[in-house]
Amino acid sequence: MKLTEKQLIDIVKNFFPDAKDCSFTPLTSGHINETFRVDIENESYVLQRLNTTVFPNPNAIMRNALKVVTHLKSEKYPHQTLQALVTKDNTFLYQTSTSDYWRMMPFFPNTITLENTENTEQAYTAAAAFGEFLQYLDDLPAAEIEIIIPNFHNATFRKSQFDTALINANESRLTQAKNEILDIKNAFPFLARMSKLELPSRVTHNDTKISNILFAEDKKKAVAVIDWDTIMPGTILSDFGDCVRTFCTSAAEDEKDLSKVKFREEYYAAVEKGFLSTVGKLLTDVEKDNLRDGARQVILVQAMRFLTDYLEEDIYYKVSREGQNLDRARNQLELFQQMDK
Repeated sequence: MKLTEKQLIDIVKNFFPDAKDCSFTPLTSGHINETFRVDIENESYVLQRLNTTVFPNPNAIMRNALKVVTHLKSEKYPHQTLQALVTKDNTFLYQTSTSDYWRMMPFFPNTITLENTENTEQAYTAAAAFGEFLQYLDDLPAAEIEIIIPNFHNATFRKSQFDTALINANESRLTQAKNEILDIKNAFPFLARMSKLELPSRVTHNDTKISNILFAEDKKKAVAVIDWDTIMPGTILSDFGDCVRTFCTSAAEDEKDLSKVKFREEYYAAVEKGFLSTVGKLLTDVEKDNLRDGARQVILVQAMRFLTDYLEEDIYYKVSREGQNLDRARNQLELFQQMDK
C-alpha cells in the first residue's frame, strides 16, 4: 500500500515528535523492505518498513542488531554502524494500527551503493570489508544471536525441498528442466561431502552482495556494511561464497545467453585475497582449505533454489517472464561448472 506524505510524517513523529518539515525520497536499491530517505531540517535519516512476509519476527532482527552494534562499538570497530533510533516509547520499532513495522536509522552522506563490481579493486575492497565485519564479530558468541530465517544456508534442507518439488512438479516443467535436474543430481555427492565438514558456527552476515557495502563516492573506499537483517549464526564459507557468487560473474543473474556468463578468475583471486586480508587469521584450517568449494556450494544451492521455485510454479522468487527461474538456475549452474573446470 502506497503511503501519503502525511502518513509518512505521522510515522516519523514517533521518532521525532517535533518534526514538521520533512521531505521523503524513495530508495530503491533494496528488494525486500520499503525504504525512504527522510530529510528533517539539516539532517538526513533512513525510514524503513520491514517486510514481515520475509521477516515474520522483526523484533528479533532489532534485538540482533542491538547486540551487534553494541559489540562492534566495544571492539572499536573502525567503520560506520547501523545504530537504530528509538521511538518516543523507547523502542526500536514503531508498529502501526495495521501491524506494519517501521524503523529509522542514520543516513550516511557522500556514499553510494553498487549493483555490480566494476573492477577487481572493488571486489577486493568489498570482500575485505565483509571479512573485517566478521573479524570484529568473532568474539560475539553465535548462541547469543537469534535465527531469523531457519535453514537459510542449509544445503541439506534445500535438497529436501528440491526432492519434494521433483515429486509434485507438472510434466511440462520437468521436461523443460530435465538437463538441469540431472546436473544438480550429479552434484549431490559434492553436497554430501561438504555437509560432513566440521565448520564452526559464527555470527555471519548472510547476504554479502556488493550492494550491501556503502562505498565512498569515488567507489574506492568501503564506508559501511549495511542490511543487517539476516545476521544470524552461520558458517563463514556461506559469506565468502555469496561474495564470490555475486562479485565474480560477468552477467546478470537471469542472463539467458550462457555464452555471456563467465566466471572471472581474476575477480575470484581479488575476493579471496581481500577476504583473507582481514578475517583470514581467524579461520580454521578446514575453513581455509574449503573456501573455493564453499563458494561452489553456495552457487550450486542457489541454482537448486531457483530450479525448485521453477518446478513449484514460481511461488518464491519474483518473475517478470516465463521461464525466468529456469534461466536463473541455468545461469548459476554455468558458474558452478566453470569453477569446477
